[in-house]
Amino acid sequence: MIKTKFILILCCFITCVSFAQNEGPDAQDTTRKEYKKIMIIPFEPHMYLCGIQSSIASESKKTHSQIVRLFRFGLSSQLQNKFLYLYSTTSLVHFNDSTHDLLKTYASINYKFEPYQKESTPEEVEAGLKKKKKILIKKKKKSKINNGQLVSRKTTQPKFASLQIKNKSILPYLSKKYKTDLFVFITELDIQNNISDQTALANNKYSRDLRAHYAIIDYEGKIISKGVVSTTFPNTVNTVHEITSIYFPKLAEKLVNKLPKKIKLIEKKIDPLEKIKPTGL
Repeated sequence: MIKTKFILILCCFITCVSFAQNEGPDAQDTTRKEYKKIMIIPFEPHMYLCGIQSSIASESKKTHSQIVRLFRFGLSSQLQNKFLYLYSTTSLVHFNDSTHDLLKTYASINYKFEPYQKESTPEEVEAGLKKKKKILIKKKKKSKINNGQLVSRKTTQPKFASLQIKNKSILPYLSKKYKTDLFVFITELDIQNNISDQTALANNKYSRDLRAHYAIIDYEGKIISKGVVSTTFPNTVNTVHEITSIYFPKLAEKLVNKLPKKIKLIEKKIDPLEKIKPTGL
């Protein structure tokens, strides 16, 4: 009888150990989201900078105001489509009665232009290699000696529209009213011709740069991330529909990677031996 009971206990022990090994170290892990709902704040109309506006207006047959409105709604929609894979998401521009809150939000913020490390396009990389020697020569010419130190006379580092909250009550107000705890501000939208490659420019095969400046902030005003996401598109693309449907999703995909990730909570592991208390041995 004792021998039979010992065999049964031993089998149970082996089964438990085997199960634990097959499940792996993440078997008892659980995940949660630190933030539950995102609100997208579109860029202000005057924070739209476009060097090809006449081409877009001509091919799209839209006025300047119509183009800006379509871009504001279009980018917000594409961001919402991508963000929904991670978080419950809403956009302040899509509420029918949110105009007052949108204007109130814009009145509560300021912009501060800060330098950032621009992501080089393939065209710029190629052009940079061709001009490497010329750039080194130009740097020497554009520098001067000041108190025995070599000082550059100018900087070409690009800047982005960073965000400053001047009215601290705006985030708690929006958070309470719309049940959101994370905010994605699009602070500026830029569309410009990329003229870094003179050969491509001469052959009319140059690209265009599409950039969205952003700031991700939580309901307490903590900055999660800020900077610029960008992509390129051919100079033959000049319609609102193509830009919003094909290239805005590329910006949205990059901005998804800037969102706070899920936090893993590792539960205390339970030793299977603690569950087995042989008796009568």
